[in-house]
This record gives sequence, C-alpha cells and structure tokens, in this order.
Amino acid sequence: MDGCSTGTLSAMDGRYAGDPATPNLIKEVLIHEGVVFIAENGGGPGVRLRKPAKEKPRK
Repeated sequence: MDGCSTGTLSAMDGRYAGDPATPNLIKEVLIHEGVVFIAENGGGPGVRLRKPAKEKPRK
C-alpha cells in the first residue's frame, strides 16, 4: 500500500476524494491479511478475523 497515509485512512469516513482505486486496494489488502467483511445481518455490517487454517497432522 505504498502512498497510503494515515490521513487517507482517517478520511475514509466519506470525506475521501483521492484516487478512487484506493479504497478497493485497502479492502483487498485487508482481505489478504485475514479480515473477513460481514454483510449486514440485523446488527449492521462488520468485520472479523478469519480463523487460522488447521495444521495437518505430521506423520
């Protein structure tokens, strides 16, 4: 995420007017790092961390 500053992140509350690809890039990086975006299910949309993959038993 070169070129993405903390100011960019704090402006994501609707005030962001920079490169329109930046919010999608940030979301892609978060997903890659284990963040799961949850659709609204009565309590509003949210995020959680993906469960780690279970390790296969060693022989």
